[in-house]
Amino acid sequence: MSEARGCASAVAFRTMLAIAVTAASLAGWTTASRASIVRPSLGPVQHVEADGLSFGYRTGGSGTPLILVMGRAGTMAEWDPQLIQQLIRNHRVVIFDNRGMGTTSAGFSPNE
Repeated sequence: MSEARGCASAVAFRTMLAIAVTAASLAGWTTASRASIVRPSLGPVQHVEADGLSFGYRTGGSGTPLILVMGRAGTMAEWDPQLIQQLIRNHRVVIFDNRGMGTTSAGFSPNE
């Protein structure tokens, strides 16, 4: 008989838990939904002029500055967004396009 009582108690507990979760949900006490979670991100592309060149860059986060340099012919658009989100949590991240790549001007003509 104690097994039946224990089983009944477990069912009653699960029922009460389900009711509590439903009530909390209806009252708006649930945890944040995916749509309302704020994920750190980089700001829009900005430009700075230096020596007649226009350099495109983006920044985000706060803390110790961390400048990410893309190698070869890569652009700042190629950085892994998940990596950027992780870095932005503890650093002020700066990414940019190298000369002649992406949003940065080349600064020379093919005839030079």
